[in-house]
Amino acid sequence: RKVDALTFATPPGVAEEIVNKYINDYDKIIIYGISTELSSQVNNLKQLFADNNKVFVVDSKKLSYSLLRDALLFEDAINEDTPFEEAVKIFDIPHERLLLVPKYNDALVKGGRLSKSAAT
Repeated sequence: RKVDALTFATPPGVAEEIVNKYINDYDKIIIYGISTELSSQVNNLKQLFADNNKVFVVDSKKLSYSLLRDALLFEDAINEDTPFEEAVKIFDIPHERLLLVPKYNDALVKGGRLSKSAAT
């Protein structure tokens, strides 16, 4: 059975609420969303937290297990006492290429990420 997929970016108020819940308990908060090629989430969050030096929004170009791999590599670097400014460079390293092929492209057309002619 085919089901319409929906995508959306986190509403700014929700993002602020989540960050504010942890802001006093941690030195830094890292937000790592899906690729900027698929969502406006990262750009929205970068604007929202531009003046907050405790919040670091990764300029993501990755999906799926690549995000998890980066997070684990970052954690290892921090645990090895790598300075934060150096450790976050891990997020910029292209580890591998990932090809995402959806079974149906209706949601990509509906969301404006794919033209109708390209979908055909």
